Amino acid sequence: MQKNLILVANPHGMDPADFDEIAANVAREDSRINAFRVTTEQAAEVIADSYWRFPTLTIVFGGLGKFKPPRGIVLQNRPVHKYQQYVQFCLAGVRTPRTANFSPAARYLESEWGEFCILKPVDMGKMGKGGLLRLQRTRRLPAFDPTQYPADHPLRTSRLLLQSFIDTGNFAVSWRVLTLLGEPLYCFRSASGVERPPLDARDEVIEKAIVEPKHPEGKAKVGYENLRAFVTDPEIMEFARQAARAFPRVPLLGCDIIREAGTGALYVLEVNPGGNTWHFSSPLFANQRAKLGGKASFTNQLDAFVVAGRVLARRTEELAA
Repeated sequence: MQKNLILVANPHGMDPADFDEIAANVAREDSRINAFRVTTEQAAEVIADSYWRFPTLTIVFGGLGKFKPPRGIVLQNRPVHKYQQYVQFCLAGVRTPRTANFSPAARYLESEWGEFCILKPVDMGKMGKGGLLRLQRTRRLPAFDPTQYPADHPLRTSRLLLQSFIDTGNFAVSWRVLTLLGEPLYCFRSASGVERPPLDARDEVIEKAIVEPKHPEGKAKVGYENLRAFVTDPEIMEFARQAARAFPRVPLLGCDIIREAGTGALYVLEVNPGGNTWHFSSPLFANQRAKLGGKASFTNQLDAFVVAGRVLARRTEELAA
């Protein structure tokens, strides 16, 4: 039986031509699949009525816009609050740092949280540029005073998330794996250009520590292109597959993963499910993409669009209805 796969692209956040190429790869994988690429600015009538009698799977990389499929399962990217992500990781058995919505009135015990915690803004869009993580001794959380920051600083204006601190080494390291329906499309490693202070340093030194690879000081010191590198790490990619299983109805996930220096244990920090992670052609990522070797660097590492075609063909066979 024929089946339909519909890829809904937002032309303001990605190049629809990427999905033309992916749709062609789907058709090569399985000639029974009618693979369509539409945009959020088109209505369902752009697809002939005769096709709608076939089982359909629609993949949406953000909002549907004008496109309203009359049948089938829809898998769609959507924002998920960081604390809710933590809950879903825990339910799925995926290792992640202990997390809570921070309250100055709450009591946080070292026996539960460890000696150190991270405070970071939780409001959507506040973390993108880096430089907003605060390392804090757990015992000093009651002393945290947001008014020490400028009036417009996110650590003062945003709600805050508290996470147990996972030490990735003297120079902070993290990984980004982009997954589509659970399958990695690329994998890159980010390493800070600035060494964090020793963990037995004074409180005032600890609370100014740089503990994230994308901190502006690190970028300024060594250059953005030297902070990141495409590294194919099978263990990291398999862990990203596990993390993606916590969000079975969200197709595209930018999984942020760290490895604990002392134990080698992997932790997922978040998966960025809102959909603004298509770094292959996102206008917002154009400058960074150029510094990392351009679009080809992202597509060539794992043959991303071929992998996308393969996994989409398989999931269309499984899920189209």
